[in-house]
Amino acid sequence: MDWKPAIVDWLSHDDGGRKEPPTGEEPPIYWAVTRLIGDQIEPQPNSWSLNVRMVESESDGYRWKAQVQFRVPEAPHHLLADGVKFELLEGPKVVATGVLLSSANELGEINTTTI
Repeated sequence: MDWKPAIVDWLSHDDGGRKEPPTGEEPPIYWAVTRLIGDQIEPQPNSWSLNVRMVESESDGYRWKAQVQFRVPEAPHHLLADGVKFELLEGPKVVATGVLLSSANELGEINTTTI
């Protein structure tokens, strides 16, 4: 299971998200149920969990340059393709949105515009 580069935007508490993004001594690996979004994505019969590993965050911590992967081998890994958008959920609540990038090099090219 390969890690895929992504940008993750955490929703603030005021926007219905978390009180603060995940934190820790080392760059955190967070996991949550994910919902993939895109014209080419068929609704999935199962919920899949996504590992999210922070590579770097902006000063406020709400935007991460990250790497993501499904947590289990039987997940539909082929769906983690360039440009696919996703949501991270805690229960029924969306706490973050993200987009998969075409390469790790693209992580260095991202600006602060909203995805």
